[in-house]
Amino acid sequence: MARPLNAKQPYVIPPDLLDDIASRFLLDAPDSDLENTISLAFLTELAYWFYLDQYVEEDDNLNNVKFDHFAQQLLGRVGMKPKNGTIEDMLFEFREFKHRVPTYGGLILNDDLTQVLLAQGFWHRASWGFPKGKINVDEEAHKCAIREVLEETGFDISSIIDPNIYLETTIGEQFVRLYIIPGVPTHTQFCPRTKGEIKQLKWFPIHQLPAHKNDRNFRKLYGSANMFYMVMPFVKPLREWLANRVKTQITGGVGAASAAGREGRRRHRSNTTSESQHQTEEMANYERQKARDCSPRKKDKGKSKKTLFTDQNEEHQKFTFKNRSSKGRSSSNNGNGNSATSGRQELQYINNGGGGGMLANGGGSVSVPKGMKSCQGQNNSGFMRSYSWQNFRVNKKAVNDALDEVWRGLAL
Repeated sequence: MARPLNAKQPYVIPPDLLDDIASRFLLDAPDSDLENTISLAFLTELAYWFYLDQYVEEDDNLNNVKFDHFAQQLLGRVGMKPKNGTIEDMLFEFREFKHRVPTYGGLILNDDLTQVLLAQGFWHRASWGFPKGKINVDEEAHKCAIREVLEETGFDISSIIDPNIYLETTIGEQFVRLYIIPGVPTHTQFCPRTKGEIKQLKWFPIHQLPAHKNDRNFRKLYGSANMFYMVMPFVKPLREWLANRVKTQITGGVGAASAAGREGRRRHRSNTTSESQHQTEEMANYERQKARDCSPRKKDKGKSKKTLFTDQNEEHQKFTFKNRSSKGRSSSNNGNGNSATSGRQELQYINNGGGGGMLANGGGSVSVPKGMKSCQGQNNSGFMRSYSWQNFRVNKKAVNDALDEVWRGLAL
């Protein structure tokens, strides 16, 4: 079947150029590299970049070609084939391998750390990314970043790079590490050394970069964030790093004052040690006294007892309460022969004049707090008024225990 007339034919590279390129990269290469599929693909890629940088840029009659077409023409010219499979299989395996090769580069920041330098390539749908590249065999990571940044921007970071300050992540199956390079002036003239790879370099405000593909703030300003898909994984970690840096600078600026403050607090603590010990002892004594006050009171026959809320020297005033009993309830004898009457049993409230007093019956007495209003003047229905505990401070446990003791003496 014949090809359509409008089908675009691949550009044919002049044979003399292919011979020159082959003599530079393939013919003198070790046999071990030529027999290894990945090594042969790497040599072919180096030859491809040399063709674009040295020939196409200098001669307007030459055209750009895709890497696949270039590899077919170059290897076909010298009669080389991969040891296993075809050239198409070699290129597919090479692409899969490149996705797993670690890449290293630089996060170049301006003086006030508000902008970052991004590079736009030719072959990735005009997408933006950081200056970076794949590491070579036996190459150190930070030296790979220095080399790639120099090739793609023309700026040498070897004197300002810190191998210990970087951000890293994994995108797909590829490991990416970017060394943070702060303090580069925005008026720096960048001139990429590689030809046909970097389209432009531009400063971008960090706070405007998209952190994910659905970033609404970025869409309102610039539209789709697909052009920054290689930038997104580093935006949030970069902002966090900048925030921590500012926090460290602030705390470092007041480090001397903080040290002086800590020393002053130490001296203050040493001077107030005796006072604190004295206060601790007083609190312990108070707690012991409080525990003794909360313990149940025992009856002391024939002797008057001091209460918590009364003053024995004040004038006493008495009045009587009557307990509730059912009408018509007859008396009955208990096992000891004593009778439990259904009649009334009197409770006496003894007012001490200062607002406090005691409840007393035949079996004993109990203190009533100061501030508790009496029921004097009411009828003899037997109901006692409820009181609020908010008007005074009392020991509730002691009062409740005393009331229980009184009610146990009543014949309900």
